[in-house]
Amino acid sequence: MVKFIGAVLILAGIVGFGWGVFHGGLRWSRQDRATASDTGGMQVKGYSLPLAPIAGATCLVAGIIVLIAGSRQRA
Repeated sequence: MVKFIGAVLILAGIVGFGWGVFHGGLRWSRQDRATASDTGGMQVKGYSLPLAPIAGATCLVAGIIVLIAGSRQRA
């Protein structure tokens, strides 16, 4: 059972990390009001958080740790 959980975590980590790298993570935009000196009106600012690569790397490391801990426990 421990090997299965470790393998699932590693697989989820690889998929999550790959999806985050190729799609750029979590993105959102926000409209900010321009100051009086700006004549452009509303400005749209885009923000990005590399959530998928961080979560994927965390799952990958956790899966490796689970596999190592499971193999040491049985020996």
